[in-house]
Amino acid sequence: MPSLRWIENALVQPCSGTGPRGQGWVQDGGIYDAEGRYVPEAAHAGERILALAPALLRRDDLAPRPGRFLFGGWVHAHFGHHLVNCMGRLWPLPDLADGLDGVVFQLLRATPGRGNPLRSRPFLAGILQSLGIGPRLKPVFVQAPARFAALAVPDHLQLGMPGAPPGDDAAFLRLMRGMRRSPAVGDGLSCPGLYVSRRRLEPFRGGILFEEVLEENLAAEGYAVMYPERLTVPQQLMLYAGARRLVFAEGSALHLAIGCLEEDDRVAVIARRRPLTTPARRYLDASGVRHVAVVQAIRGAVTFTERGRLVTGSTYRGLAVPDLAAVRDQLVAAGMCRGLDWRIPAEAEVNARISATISDRQAQWPGREIGFVAYRDEAAG
Repeated sequence: MPSLRWIENALVQPCSGTGPRGQGWVQDGGIYDAEGRYVPEAAHAGERILALAPALLRRDDLAPRPGRFLFGGWVHAHFGHHLVNCMGRLWPLPDLADGLDGVVFQLLRATPGRGNPLRSRPFLAGILQSLGIGPRLKPVFVQAPARFAALAVPDHLQLGMPGAPPGDDAAFLRLMRGMRRSPAVGDGLSCPGLYVSRRRLEPFRGGILFEEVLEENLAAEGYAVMYPERLTVPQQLMLYAGARRLVFAEGSALHLAIGCLEEDDRVAVIARRRPLTTPARRYLDASGVRHVAVVQAIRGAVTFTERGRLVTGSTYRGLAVPDLAAVRDQLVAAGMCRGLDWRIPAEAEVNARISATISDRQAQWPGREIGFVAYRDEAAG
């Protein structure tokens, strides 16, 4: 089972969380005990972490904030990173909530490339509410060094991590599944199927070309179409809990939905990158859902290029171009739909849409090279 360590008179030093290009995440702050010693349990768990935190740090000029608090980890501006980074620290909440005065989060510094983490505040409030904790238990965002009289530092869990003890996944899923039973979430609205779309996200967040056609085809099969960014966290959870067939456009929504999935649900994820991102694959494998299909039917992507070649990592912001006939066939094979009377765009319509999308995106990002990269040339990213 994961462990928890209480630190008295704990010093919380903010992190930037951003590093030089190619060096990944930077751990340049952290938590220190009353003697100024670094608390290793508070280190962020994840890939490509560059540890720059000093081993000893004292700020005797700071008075401790009275009360008992739980350390919730980093707050990230990106919803998916926010879920993966923060939810893994909250697993003790079901047992500790009644004795806590707040949850402490390290607010990563806003940068032009990563946005302002304060935008995650509504999501955090919704998550705490869905855990049955809010509004009494307030999030505390640390932007400057601060001391706390008693701070619980839990292990940082990440669902489905290779080599992790089985108890880690059980603790994580216990937390997530408790959310769907919260009075704030209520009973799920039963529907034959739910399609979780990315179509109404901002253009720079990436998506799927012809997603409106995919939505129309699935709606004709009885699916409700969901735009999660337009709903509160409890509203999203209510919809996930009421559906037994769920199709996702690959994205962050999957990380929140995991806690609402039942063993006999049918789940399909339409990948917009190849291969499906590692965290999404790990989450699906660890969820306990028996019927999971990953739809790999992407012809290529409209995205950033350099001399006609894909820029590694750029598919995050790109628009995947699907083979909708292959999407249909794979969903039928997975038992997600019948596949009758689907509209499949003709090749001329696809080519015209690709050209128009390149022009639109070139206007949005002048000075950047944008093009269509065929599937056979697509690198991981």
